[in-house]
Amino acid sequence: MSPVLETERLLLRELRSDDAEGLYAVFQDPYAQRLYPHLADRGEMEAWVARNLERYASEGFGLWGLVLKQTGELVGDCGLTLQDVEGTSELEVGWHVRADQRRRGLASEAGRACLDWGMRRTDYERIVSLVHVENPASNAVAERVHEGRLPRPIDRRAGPHWVYVTNRRSTP
Repeated sequence: MSPVLETERLLLRELRSDDAEGLYAVFQDPYAQRLYPHLADRGEMEAWVARNLERYASEGFGLWGLVLKQTGELVGDCGLTLQDVEGTSELEVGWHVRADQRRRGLASEAGRACLDWGMRRTDYERIVSLVHVENPASNAVAERVHEGRLPRPIDRRAGPHWVYVTNRRSTP
């Protein structure tokens, strides 16, 4: 399967049903489980992958597998999904990286590539990232990927989230 996106160190490709086990490993460390407790269940991870397969067909995008070019190893996901933000459907760029691959800039590299893809390939006026206020690592990534943040967090079922934003008019 050819990649959807390619960066200096990464290939981003559509997920396959057999990726569920590799993505399951992304959510097994205590940090990830605190933020995504429902993905500690293998059945939930299989449903996560299935939802993205449906998104590719219905929306033309979803979370894509994050593969290291050097090794071909699946180390997470990154991509675009539609999210409800206080009653408005927003295009979100999101990322998840396995613990042993964090702090290497992979999420920022992938997030920027997905943001650019979304600006070139969709008509959304802005792209957001929703990040739990107690997730300092992803907040730092979102600050590198986006041009700004809304002044107050929003309430979501998992708790308060910052909304990082990049507007179409400010991108080339």
